[in-house]
Amino acid sequence: IAAKWHAWFFIRWLLGRGQSTLKAMKYAPFPVVGAPAGMALGGGCEILLHCDAVQAHSETYAGLVETAVGIVPSWGAARRCCCAGSPTGTGQAGPCRR
Repeated sequence: IAAKWHAWFFIRWLLGRGQSTLKAMKYAPFPVVGAPAGMALGGGCEILLHCDAVQAHSETYAGLVETAVGIVPSWGAARRCCCAGSPTGTGQAGPCRR
């Protein structure tokens, strides 16, 4: 809706706010654990991708719904998804390393 109203300042502010929040989670001096139950779609899934560990409920549904409509997730999820399947099996490789 914000793009339809040409609220570009608000969009830039929202994206920057989300990216800075997730960056703070990634570089926190303590382990960040996500514990979803139910649905973690869009931003919720991106938060889980930036956690150090995830303890998910058995019926948790997580996914990036932006990709279904052709939008690139803008809070770093696309990069984190690429790093998740590393050849070393550690979950991170190369430039994705902390």
